[in-house]
Formats: sequence, C-alpha cells, structure tokens
Amino acid sequence: MMSPKRIEKDILGESEISNLTYYGINTVRSIQVSKISDILEPLDFIMAFIQVKKACASVNIELGLLPGEKGGAIVKACDEMLAGAHISQFVIDIFHGGAGVAFNMSVNEIIANRALEVLGYPRGSYGVISPFGDVNMSQADSDVFNSAARIAVITASNKLFAAMNELKSAFLKKSLEFDFLLKPAKVNYQDSVPVTLGQEFLTYAETIKKCGEDIEHAKKRFTCLNIGGTEAGTGFNSHVDFIDRVISKLSDITKISVQKSEDLVEIASSAYDFMNYSSRLKNLAASLIKISSELSMMASGPSAGFNEITIPRLQLGSSLVPARYNPTALENLSMVSMQISGIDHIVTLAAVNTPPDLNVNMPVIIYNLLFGLKILTNSINIVTEKCVTEISANEDVLKKNFENSPALIAALVPRIGYNEAAALIGSARLYQKTVLELIIEKNLMSAEEIDALKTPRKVSEPGFLLKK
Repeated sequence: MMSPKRIEKDILGESEISNLTYYGINTVRSIQVSKISDILEPLDFIMAFIQVKKACASVNIELGLLPGEKGGAIVKACDEMLAGAHISQFVIDIFHGGAGVAFNMSVNEIIANRALEVLGYPRGSYGVISPFGDVNMSQADSDVFNSAARIAVITASNKLFAAMNELKSAFLKKSLEFDFLLKPAKVNYQDSVPVTLGQEFLTYAETIKKCGEDIEHAKKRFTCLNIGGTEAGTGFNSHVDFIDRVISKLSDITKISVQKSEDLVEIASSAYDFMNYSSRLKNLAASLIKISSELSMMASGPSAGFNEITIPRLQLGSSLVPARYNPTALENLSMVSMQISGIDHIVTLAAVNTPPDLNVNMPVIIYNLLFGLKILTNSINIVTEKCVTEISANEDVLKKNFENSPALIAALVPRIGYNEAAALIGSARLYQKTVLELIIEKNLMSAEEIDALKTPRKVSEPGFLLKK
C-alpha cells in the first residue's frame, strides 16, 4: 500500500510531499513563493512542452545517452500526458520568474515520477530516474520553455488564421450580395460621393486579408527553435548531434516544420519574435475595432440612427427599454480587441525589461499571447457565425438616403462650377426637394447621365465625369 506522503530533499532542505501528486519538492517550493493569480499555464502550452520533452528523451535514447528502459518509461509518461492524462498535476502559477525555471522543473518531476511508476518504482525514487539528470538531459529551462512557447503559438495562430479566413469569406459574400446598393459615403461623418454597400464590405474583407498575411509572416519566425542551446544558446552540456536530431524529431511529433535557429544565442536573449508577432495581433485588433464600430453605426436606430443594415437579434438589449437589441457580438469583438491592445503593451514591456543573455519574462509573454489568441479566435468565430453571415441590407433606406443626399450635387461641379453647385443645395432645401429632383427639374443632366448617376458600376468607380 502506497504511503500517503513522502519526503523529498534538495540543497535547501527537505519537504513532505503528498503521494497523491506527481510533482515534487521544486514544485512545492514554487507554489509557496508564486501562488499569485491561481492562473495556470494554458493547455496548448502544456502540450507543446510535453512534446518537447518527449522529443528530447527520444533523441537521448538514440544517442546512447539515456538507457532504453529508462528513456522508454519517460516517453511513455509523455505519451500519457499528450493523451490528456495527469493534466491536473501542472499547478505552477503563470507568474513565476527565471525564464520558466519553475515550470520546467515541475514538468521534469511530474514526468519522472510517472515514469518511475511505469517501471514499478515508488514516486520520489530519483536515484532510478532523475528529473534533472534524465528527464532534463541535454536541456536547460529556457530553451525548453522558449521552444514550447513557439510551438504553442504556431498551433494557436493556425486556429486564428482559420477563423480570420471564415470572417474574410463572410465579408466577401456580403460584398457581392450588396454590390448594387448605392449610398452616400460618410466622409467626416458627412454625406459624400456615392459608394456601394458592397464596396464597404469588400474593404473589410481586404483588411482582414492584409492582417492575416502580416500575422502569417510573423508566425514563420516561430519555426526557428533553440532547443538544445541550453541556458544561453551556446549548447553547453548538450551532445554535438543533439540539436539537429531533436529538431527533426519535433517536426515529426508536432507535424510542424520546425528548424534550428541560425542564432541560438539571439533566440535565448531576445523576445523580438514574440514582440513582433504581438504587434501584428494588435494591428488586427485595431482593425476589428474599426470594423465593429462601423457595422454598429450602420445598424444604429431603427428610428434615430443610420438603419442601413440589420444585424441579427441575439439577446435582449435592455432591462429598461423593451424590444431593444444591441450589437452584442460586435461589442464583444471590440472589447476583446481592446484586450489584445493591452496584451501587446505587456508583451513589449516583458520583451525589453530583462537582463542580458536570457529573457526572464517568458512566462508572462506566452500566457498573454496564448490568452489573446484564444479570445480573439473565439470572438471572431462568434461574430462571423452569429452576425456577419446574417446581416441584411435595408434597401429602401439606402435608396432614400442616396437620392436625398445633397452630396450628389458634386457630380455637377465639372459642368456648372463649385459655387453654383453649392447654391443649388440651398435651393433644394428652400423648395423641399431632393438634389436629384432639382437636377431633373432644371435639366442640368440628360436622362442618360441621370441613369449613369444611379448605376452603381458607373458612379462608384473611376471614370464618372460629366462633360461641360
């Protein structure tokens, strides 16, 4: 029968450890000094970390550095965790300094103790399988943490990119649906020259496309790893063939085409790649705030707003005003995007406020990036499915706004002059007529020209110009 507790020792002393846990004394010490937020590492990161540990153990076996039985038990423990077992054992708070030392040591203990059980030994029998000498062989804390962070961001970024593509496609579909619906452009929030509702939705699709391209470009840098570079990227205490082999093994395990960084020292000391990627997320977030704001404005009303489009009614919008419906999905997306902007500030500070040769703030960098990617992906999926795909145009409102817009008079400027055209706006207001009615009444344009003015493809693209 297993004893309920065990005693583990390190150079700082000894500690009583519950035998219900796979983690050991280093994890307990971290809990004592870093129980700050009760926020634990994201599952995507834990999985990436275990993938790195599995790859390292496999290569150490191949190189003859780790006995097959011992190494096989470590690999089996990793496989169990990758299948979802023992996840509750990962209890390190995200706020722990030292470039991920506490988390790496904790993972080493969890893997070692499970591997010991696989071989029939009790937990804590570190003379048989050592968290340091065996599980952590050919590694340091920072190269494992950094490499796992990169793999986790790639995985999460792929989900974001898929969500962005769905949103882009939804906007493209709506741009075609609304292609022939004219409206006055809102320049400085004032009526301006004709534009189609489809053209506005097409700009949203193009913006998402550009953001996606930038994010994908920044993501590619994460494929360059420094695993095996150990503490400062010099490869101290790792086998000469370890780095190349572990990179190849990781590609097989993760199904991601990773490669050895050209400068392992730079990867260890600099968080530029994370800062650069975060800035691309911020650009996407800023663009999404603008898009959300514009769509909400178009849907405002119905009596005292623009009322150009109708968005789905997802939930009640007020406990005071009956039958009011808010643009909830768009507001959620906007708030999430504000959070992304804040995350970018955190990542920037964490990237630069660090000692030389090693970024000690990697835990806060990777947590914030993965959290940001999760909420951004989820909110984009929701706004695509629940909002954008269901948007409809209020065609009567658009037609009325277009025909009543004083800005239509701009079409006459090349023919009668700026001041004369401005005077006609005053006449239209005086006689309570639309600009279009006044143009027809005064024969300022031919029937053919008026028809062109009301034809989306002619009036909303380059080439519309009246002859004098």
